[in-house]
Amino acid sequence: MLETLLSTGGKAIYIGNSGPGPKTLVAGDANMGWFGEVTDTQLFGINQVTAAGSMYQGDDNTALTPGSMHWLKFIWNGKIIYIAKRPFRQNVSWADLYAAGLVYGTRDTGKYPLATPKHQFIQMPKYEGEKLWVLKPRLPTAYNTDPVLSGNSGTYTGEWSQLLGRCSVATDGSITPKFATMTYVALGWTNSSPDSLTMETLSNNVNQCNVRGDGGSGQIMGAYRTILKTDRVSGASGGHYWRPVLELIPDDQAKDPYALLYRTLGPFTPVINDVRQWTNSPALKVVSPKQKNWAYQLPVATYSFVNQAIKPSAARGTAESSSLKAFTISGSYVA
Repeated sequence: MLETLLSTGGKAIYIGNSGPGPKTLVAGDANMGWFGEVTDTQLFGINQVTAAGSMYQGDDNTALTPGSMHWLKFIWNGKIIYIAKRPFRQNVSWADLYAAGLVYGTRDTGKYPLATPKHQFIQMPKYEGEKLWVLKPRLPTAYNTDPVLSGNSGTYTGEWSQLLGRCSVATDGSITPKFATMTYVALGWTNSSPDSLTMETLSNNVNQCNVRGDGGSGQIMGAYRTILKTDRVSGASGGHYWRPVLELIPDDQAKDPYALLYRTLGPFTPVINDVRQWTNSPALKVVSPKQKNWAYQLPVATYSFVNQAIKPSAARGTAESSSLKAFTISGSYVA
């Protein structure tokens, strides 16, 4: 549950369990509000988000400077949502992101899985002091329904307009009140580009989705283009862009628990790569009698640590939740 405290005079709203970065709203309220900007150091950078899903298709946005303000932090309908201030990567398709588990952020293969289903729930742990937050990556929503009707019904109802749009100078859609008035350049837009991938599928063709931000000056919130989910490039503006969202998993919601045992001094933040490989293949199930009924397995778990000379001496899946299909991962580490 989110802890909310109004400061003296009721002018500031402090939300304690709101994840990394600022905890006091600078605009809006506890139903829909903006906390301000968050650096990649406070949260995650391009390499960490792409590594979470092993998503290496496309080209990094070289305009993003390490340590700079890469994220906008919001609260909306009880969810803490971080939207990338500018796109992270170009020449990427919806299908690429789906195959990396980076579209839906759900504990299944998503509402509209591709021919090769991919589990869509990735957890990214982040320490803030001694507090461990866990976030899940996904695409931003552009509408309030999925699928979206052809003809772009509900143009201004998703996170694209209601959150990102409130921080921009874009005026189409009459989205008010504004939280900030960031320029197109600040948000990575140049009138007719980039085309940012969004989550929803089209109702009349499950092989299609929409990209947003393709429009002339003054139309960037409402403009869209329908593309095939496999398209990485379309139109005159060039490649499609990936602007990730990170959603906080609240402390009172179940998670795949990371029970990591450390043999080292001092706190440090693990970066956990390739946490799971989900499979229903009987040939790949573990052979331990205690684990023979597991529907999913964790064959590989690798760990890397920033500025720490630490290597895992052992790591293995030790338990599974049948309802969440979640592993407890334990390991011991030696310097």
